[in-house]
Amino acid sequence: MGRFKEAVSSLGSLVSAILNAEDEAPAPRRQGSGTQERAGKTGFENRLRQLTRENEGQSGGVVAGSLELVGLEDVREALGPRWAELAVRATDLAEAVIGARLGADDFQRRHGDFTFLICFARATRTEAEARSREIAAAVKARLAEAFPEIEEVLSVEQFVSEVDRATLRDAGGSLIEALAGSLQTMRFEAEQAARRYRASLIRNFNLVFAPGVHARKQTTVFNRAVLETTAGCTTLAQFQAIADPDQLSSTLAEMDCLVLTRALEALHRIVRQKGGGTILVVPVSYGTLANPSYQKEYVRLLGMIPEAYRKLVVLEICALPTGATRRRANLMVLTLRPFVKWIAIEVGTPAQQAEFSGLDGVWAFSLNLAGATVSEPGLAARLRAFVQQASASQMSTLAHNANSMGLAVLASEAGFTYIDGPAIHAAMATPKIGSFGVNVPPPPATAAVAGRRR
Repeated sequence: MGRFKEAVSSLGSLVSAILNAEDEAPAPRRQGSGTQERAGKTGFENRLRQLTRENEGQSGGVVAGSLELVGLEDVREALGPRWAELAVRATDLAEAVIGARLGADDFQRRHGDFTFLICFARATRTEAEARSREIAAAVKARLAEAFPEIEEVLSVEQFVSEVDRATLRDAGGSLIEALAGSLQTMRFEAEQAARRYRASLIRNFNLVFAPGVHARKQTTVFNRAVLETTAGCTTLAQFQAIADPDQLSSTLAEMDCLVLTRALEALHRIVRQKGGGTILVVPVSYGTLANPSYQKEYVRLLGMIPEAYRKLVVLEICALPTGATRRRANLMVLTLRPFVKWIAIEVGTPAQQAEFSGLDGVWAFSLNLAGATVSEPGLAARLRAFVQQASASQMSTLAHNANSMGLAVLASEAGFTYIDGPAIHAAMATPKIGSFGVNVPPPPATAAVAGRRR
């Protein structure tokens, strides 16, 4: 899927974006007026030199980073002579946002046309990485506000590392160029490593299906598509450790698309070979749907689902962040509903469940029991409260990853509508069709009311 960007083809819209840019945008810089530029360069170099001399001889380096506006070149040809005005306004706005968010001891300067160098004088690398991500997001938001017509073309890429002081001192010549060169080299190496891990992730990608049962009827109802992680979990952890947020979110979105594609291929095979289908629960992360570009690609794939299969697919929105909102989730549901009959939301806390209770178009709440144990204090009460909250909104409930019979029994006694996991049935290479017996006691009759109207 790459960066999920589309080339901008409407010259009129782009020109309008420039002409309607906000009045408070800084005036274009005069090209060739170098007094202020030389002063800024000298000041940055002097502060950088001072920073390289601090704590000389001790371990550690200069925590610095780069922030780059990517995509402006893509609209150069479409805009013609007006492109220069757009480029100047965009970089001026970016510089203002960066300056407003730096700490008292931090300093920055432009380097090249669309890149900024930033030194985080008193921050650890971890702190600087977090602040750099915040700055990049703020720059992106400000540019999207000023130039909405090029929002999908423009991205803001950031990189932070720790540059060895001796490397800078011994480089000779300009410290600025030495810093920029070191950051560029380290960024290239990090990107290459991330690409290798990403390629390994995709190459070792394996989808399996966990049969789920209706707890009261004791019959197989669905097959949940899950990533088989025994071969790839180490690679995923390594990738998460070195990838920047954009690389990680892009790769996870790509994996969401792969899960959907492979699940539909499996469904098609069993329909063709056995003459019957089964309901598939297909997970999709909240982050994929929250990103307009990733969502667009995912919806494009949904549009390829044959009409006859749409009643056999449950899309389960999972991996909700702390800041997930009802409004955003509602927009996601409205986007997905034309393509599938069923939508579920996996929630991890009572607060999340309360936030999304009664959301129109959502059939069920799901809860992941991975890592839970029967001896966990208060677990039975929390499971009952989960079911009661869902039942109050007339929603069904799914308990995933019950890895022991004790957990499966607790979920059943709490009143969960559906249960899956190793205690129910081992995951399979192909979806299971037909019923099989389980030894999980059915829930009490009074607890089996959730989801009747959905």
